[in-house]
Amino acid sequence: TLDAEFRETMCLELRALHDRLGATTVYVTHDQSEAMALADTIVVMNGGMILQADSPAALYDCPNCVFVGRFIGAPPMSFLAAPAPVQVGDRFVKVDEVLIPIPEALEASPQVLLGVRPERARLTSQGGLRGEVLAAEYLGSHQIITVQTRAGTARARVDKGLKVTLGESLGLEFESSHLILYDAVTEQRLSSSFTRPFEGREFGGPRESLEATLRLEEKEEVLRG
Repeated sequence: TLDAEFRETMCLELRALHDRLGATTVYVTHDQSEAMALADTIVVMNGGMILQADSPAALYDCPNCVFVGRFIGAPPMSFLAAPAPVQVGDRFVKVDEVLIPIPEALEASPQVLLGVRPERARLTSQGGLRGEVLAAEYLGSHQIITVQTRAGTARARVDKGLKVTLGESLGLEFESSHLILYDAVTEQRLSSSFTRPFEGREFGGPRESLEATLRLEEKEEVLRG
């Protein structure tokens, strides 16, 4: 086990070595922070299945399932229950009786989860999705405020100077253009005007095995040869 400073140094050295050699490198880690710092492409696996393979930025901004959203990011993506049906063309979703603007839905679902990154959430004293402050983590450059709502727990990245009190009632508002809907049963991402540019470029899905991926890569290598 490496201490934090030496771990960061080793990440920089490994990345520099990779760039000097110019060779394809496969690095296996359970630490998503290492993966985000080192990789050009990350393959997220669970139970021997490839869930998503894409750039670090795409994995963070647009995870294609709930598992990836919870695994990538520190803190992870928050998921709020929105039990009302969503239809194609919808631009709002109801969360705990609050209508929240979303990117235009391009796929329907009877019940959804609303995925939101901490930097896409902000606190408000009036209105918004109401909840109570569970925790405030001071991280030097910013704070992470955890709010418990009736739809689930959400985190907001806020200014380091903001003063909050544990148990205080606050509202949450969201940057609507970056919100993502997931089917509540399958936990797969639903298509929207925001996710459309990401679709078709990532590889992965709950039914694809590692063996299938390796066979595809071997075939591509033969073709290139």
